[in-house]
Amino acid sequence: MKSAPNSLESRIQELHSDYTSQLPGKISRIQIAWNNICEQGWSEEHTSTISTICHGLAGSAKTFGFSALSKSARVLEELLEETQRAQGTQQEALATQISQMMHTIAHHASRPDRRQGLFSRITMTQQTEPQPINRTVAIVDSDREFATNLATQMGYFDLQAHTYTSTTAFLADLNETLPGIMVISAQLSKGNGIAVASEAASRLAERPRILISSDLDDMKLRLACVRAGGEAFLVKPFEATQVIALINKTDTCPSKEPYRVMVVDDSLTMSQLFTLTLEQAGMDVRTVNDPMDMLNVMLDFHPELILLDMYMPQCDGDDLAKVIRQYEAFFSTPIVFLSAETDFERQLSALSTGGDDFLTKPIEPAHLVQAVSSRVQRSRQLHSLMVRDGLTGLLNHTESKRQLDILLERAKRANTPLCFAMLDIDHFKRVNDAHGHPVGDRVIKSLSHFLQQRLRKTDVVGRYGGEEFVIIFPDTTESDGQRVMEELREKFAMVTHHAGDQSFQCTFSCGIATFPHFSNATEIVDRADQALYSAKNQGRNKVIAAAHR
Repeated sequence: MKSAPNSLESRIQELHSDYTSQLPGKISRIQIAWNNICEQGWSEEHTSTISTICHGLAGSAKTFGFSALSKSARVLEELLEETQRAQGTQQEALATQISQMMHTIAHHASRPDRRQGLFSRITMTQQTEPQPINRTVAIVDSDREFATNLATQMGYFDLQAHTYTSTTAFLADLNETLPGIMVISAQLSKGNGIAVASEAASRLAERPRILISSDLDDMKLRLACVRAGGEAFLVKPFEATQVIALINKTDTCPSKEPYRVMVVDDSLTMSQLFTLTLEQAGMDVRTVNDPMDMLNVMLDFHPELILLDMYMPQCDGDDLAKVIRQYEAFFSTPIVFLSAETDFERQLSALSTGGDDFLTKPIEPAHLVQAVSSRVQRSRQLHSLMVRDGLTGLLNHTESKRQLDILLERAKRANTPLCFAMLDIDHFKRVNDAHGHPVGDRVIKSLSHFLQQRLRKTDVVGRYGGEEFVIIFPDTTESDGQRVMEELREKFAMVTHHAGDQSFQCTFSCGIATFPHFSNATEIVDRADQALYSAKNQGRNKVIAAAHR
């Protein structure tokens, strides 16, 4: 979607040339309409022609390097509105001003700025590709046993941990290990562990995440942690799963899916401008120039945000917003109005019809990208809260089943395998009975973090209910799925959980079913559930594949 530099430059030049070539015709239509008004008197047809063209010029001319034309078009539009409300001598005086403004507009239309306007700065909006997450951890603590145990536990979560009992050894080895995460004791180096963390971070080209551990909970230490850029303050004793939870929570790697944006604007040139701007920022954009085509594109594309022009020949943007809100699937889709409209009351009126924001043309490319990005990101976050389990952050039961339907259909179309795993924590009731439900919740969260850390980004993980989880492996055969689940089962059995002074391990049992051995989602879930039941009956802590022909 992102244009190569030469392609981008040529597209910018092409749009600029197209816009400039259209200006004489627009100015001519304004002048003809005004001459008709002067000869025949005021008419809605001629007045509307002038108002529509001036409104468009006010919102677009500055973008294409005609800032004086943009200002004079806005003035003429306002004069026209005022003249229609005036009477007698006042109307005559305003008409004289309009005639003078006609000459001003014609002059400005042939005098572009020395700089080509906002459009020439589109390249500023291009985003860099997200970098892979650095999974190397440095644990710096004078308590060797604590550091070693924490490193061992982190290894089960697919993190590479290095331990140091002195700041000298840690700083000397810093450029060799290049940690992405640092867990540093505040009590190191005569109580200056936080300062050591700050110094280490400053030496690295890519700033690591700083997690401060401490033997005591102290307000001054917490403040020092925040001022050093620390993301968390962990009071001992704490478990490796707490660190993993923080890593998962602060993982800022953006979604692989580009934002889907639909642009509805009758101006071909302006819609191309917005499309080019947003595509340069990595978004997937669909353009609609005829509002009557909007529904077909919307239902096919399923936009995450709709950019909507306020004034179009066939209908206004606020009417389109009402139509969009009639569809349940798009009831919460953000709608952002884009218009040269500056009247605050009219903007509020438009927002009351179902819009979420109002951006005034002309708009800086970076501002447009920021406004769209923040709205879509917030929408994705809200959607995530709706489809995710509150305790673990994994997909909930309903969304897990929906994802299975989607991925199964995709596997059928591509003729690729799919593996579905259902797992359940063994003897979980004993954990709750012996240690209490808060500890049981921590075990559930521990397994969720464990799965998130060790599985591929393309794998789908959900909490099916209670202590039961499901995993969907796209493009995975039964043998590969069983191998992965066996490895996960063995590693999770080594994870240590704590309940006061006591420590214990948990295991899980698993049943798997695959496509194409089973052809529909209901059958896959039922057969995986039966295989899980068999694993429980055969002694637990096992992975069993559903029998098939």
